[in-house]
Amino acid sequence: MEQFQKPHLKLLMIGKTGAGKSTAINMFLNLAIGNSFQDERVVGITQHFSFNDQKFILQCNVDQFSNKQSDIGISSSKSQTKECNMYTVEGDKCILTLVDTPGLGDTEGAEADQKHIKNIIARVQQLTEINAILYIHKAQDNKKDLLVQYFINQAMSMLTKECKKNFIVCFTNVINPMKIDALQVLKDMNIPLDYNYYFENDCLIPMSYFCNQDSKKIQNLQRQSNNFWQTNAEQFQEMIETALKMQPQKTQDLLELLVKKESMIKIACEKQFQIKYIEQERVNIQQKQNSINSVQNLISQLGPESNSVPRMRYKTKQRTRQKTVQKTLDKKVTFCYNCQKLCHNPCELESLYQRGSIELQNCTAFGGNTNCRECKHTVDYHGHTTEITEEQTEKYDDEEPYVVYVDVKDYDTIRRKKTLQQEKENHQKDMQALQQQIEILDQNLQKELKLIAILHNRIQEASMSYTDEITIKYLEEQIQQLSQDCSITIDQKQRLLENYQKAKENYIIIKKQVDQALKQNKNLIIDQDLEKDLNQKLEQTRINIMISAQNSIQQVQKIKQPIQEIQPSFQHPKKKTKFPYAFY
Repeated sequence: MEQFQKPHLKLLMIGKTGAGKSTAINMFLNLAIGNSFQDERVVGITQHFSFNDQKFILQCNVDQFSNKQSDIGISSSKSQTKECNMYTVEGDKCILTLVDTPGLGDTEGAEADQKHIKNIIARVQQLTEINAILYIHKAQDNKKDLLVQYFINQAMSMLTKECKKNFIVCFTNVINPMKIDALQVLKDMNIPLDYNYYFENDCLIPMSYFCNQDSKKIQNLQRQSNNFWQTNAEQFQEMIETALKMQPQKTQDLLELLVKKESMIKIACEKQFQIKYIEQERVNIQQKQNSINSVQNLISQLGPESNSVPRMRYKTKQRTRQKTVQKTLDKKVTFCYNCQKLCHNPCELESLYQRGSIELQNCTAFGGNTNCRECKHTVDYHGHTTEITEEQTEKYDDEEPYVVYVDVKDYDTIRRKKTLQQEKENHQKDMQALQQQIEILDQNLQKELKLIAILHNRIQEASMSYTDEITIKYLEEQIQQLSQDCSITIDQKQRLLENYQKAKENYIIIKKQVDQALKQNKNLIIDQDLEKDLNQKLEQTRINIMISAQNSIQQVQKIKQPIQEIQPSFQHPKKKTKFPYAFY
């Protein structure tokens, strides 16, 4: 009879710093081998617990896992897991491999997060495929702050869209399964919630740690913890059955997604220097053009008339002017001295009357009134006379000055003009050479921008999530908070500020390059040469990622020191116990 071969279930565990991945792994190791609440704990990862104002240590007691321990005594703000480790146990129903990943968004900075992501993807390549991705999240963590959004964006961006079918949410620290505060928050952030399970972490602490407590309290605590353990076991079995039914995802797909992202980032950063160079050359061209314009203005000022000498000349011009003359008439008239008008001509009055005489009212122009019918002025302005004043126009000759220009050759100006013309031609030659150089650089730049657009589109098609806006906002917030932090040294603050600032600048550069690339390459047509160049860049990036990850692992293993034990209030009574199960 053919021997039954157990399925190998591989679970990738992700979660932000402090979500409880390490505790979940220890819990899952115990549940995988069928341990009950009363059984001795299997501890794959050394852990610190605080419970009822008491501090405990669960020390690793599996020899095969002793070299996978992280630093002891790390604060909750830092990731306890510093590298990607794998914990494999053979249970009754399956072989289970749990991939523990470093938490993202801790105080080590954005550069460390990117390094962690590369190491995670490179390390899981040895598994060939992954059955499910377990997203670990505290049930009470219902904050939709930038840190949560940043972590989710970073975590989702390293997974392919196909991984959405294999996404399982594990809520930790669940006291009441009917009240999981974080559920709505994750739903709002588009986290796949088709499969979610809940676990309580504190029941992992053995009851032997509470030997000095009140017996009644211990009984209540034991009963409660035992119930939690049973619930955890039921949830774990359901989760395992769900994961076994899922179509495994190839880890090579995760690597290819990362390779595309890293290639795009590398091209964008490298092209930034080229863009700056082109921009500087464009500035030089503009300066050359300004010089040409300045020289041309000087040449224009030195035009053919600029050396003429002005001379003053006079010419006679006939003009006209008005003058007042006294005129004697051969008849009597009524005359208005105000408007110089003959109001009644001739007038029948026999006598001559001075200006303002009341006798003028007998004139037909007045008709017995004091105002003249013709000019409307009063008697005071009129007189009855034979002499009147009259305006006449007369002509006279006047001398008018004008300027004439006499051509005088100015050899200094001629030489100056020739020099400026030669300078203009030199500037034009330089500008043409710069333009030709920029055209060549622009052609190469357009090719690189096209590659960026191609990679961006392929990343968007393959990735569960891809956006830089959240990351930029998160980095800005971290920079602001770090600037006001007085709990660290000046050197530490300076180093972290430089780290965050550099990361922010890189993300802005990448976003700018991607936006420009997409704007200029709306209709992408990929020829064979471009595809070949792209494949070469991807292959080189793939090699670099694997080499970098391997070097990082070797360096960690080389510098790792033996774990120093910290004496707790209560400590597990047994260490390095041999269990009748296969761990590797």
